[in-house]
Amino acid sequence: MRELGAADSLMSGSGPTVFGIFRQEDLKLAEAALEQFGQEDLAGQALAILAGEDGLTQCIEYHVPKR
Repeated sequence: MRELGAADSLMSGSGPTVFGIFRQEDLKLAEAALEQFGQEDLAGQALAILAGEDGLTQCIEYHVPKR
């Protein structure tokens, strides 16, 4: 996620879920990062958390389709 523009990122547990923290104004960048995760099958679920000066503003969830 960091390589895709997130300010920071973490993995949950053994890796089925990855989330990145993006600035509120980077919505398009966050959406592109989630799409990239889906195309490369990097995680079962990916979250983009958009944070503004007042804290969490939006959470976008992407479930990678099972193949």
